[in-house]
Parts: sequence; structure tokens; C-alpha cells
Amino acid sequence: LVDSHVTILRVKDSFPSIVLSYFMFFQEDYIGTLGKGSTNQLELGRDAILRLSIPDIDSKTLLEYKNVFDSFNQLIQNCAKQKLILEEMVDRACLECFSIN
Repeated sequence: LVDSHVTILRVKDSFPSIVLSYFMFFQEDYIGTLGKGSTNQLELGRDAILRLSIPDIDSKTLLEYKNVFDSFNQLIQNCAKQKLILEEMVDRACLECFSIN
């Protein structure tokens, strides 16, 4: 379920959704200027999204960058897992070092 505060973007099957995701991430600052509203809940309407211009990218390049962005996502997930492990190690070391017996 979505309401007027959620915008759903769909791509053609031939356009990798991950490429759109990274395009939107790349345009985040600009997209932030497109919202309208007087409260802390800005609306990002269809007309604003239609002002975004996604470059016309050939199929071969789309596939290459889909693979690049997939690799980035995998690296990000690996780093997140490593961060959790390191945080647990820090917690254990702090408990051992600073616990009062």
C-alpha cells in the first residue's frame, strides 16, 4: 500500500532497475529540490519525476554498468557484514577490558 508520499518508478524489462537506482542516487540532491509542500512531508509528484532526464544508454553499456553496480552492491553488503562483526568484537573487548569484577 502506498499513499501520495510514495512515488513508484517502473522500468522496462530491458532497463536494469539497479541502473535506475544508481541514477536516482546520483541525482539525489537535485531530486530533493523537486518536492513541494508546506510541512515536513514533501510531495514528489509525477510532474517532478518527469523532469528528470535519464540519458539514452545503449544496451551493451547498460549491461556493463548493471554488472558494475551489482558489484558495488555486493561490496557494500560485505562491508556492512564486516562492520557488524567488528562492532561485536569491539563490544566484547570493551566488556572484557572495562568490566568491574
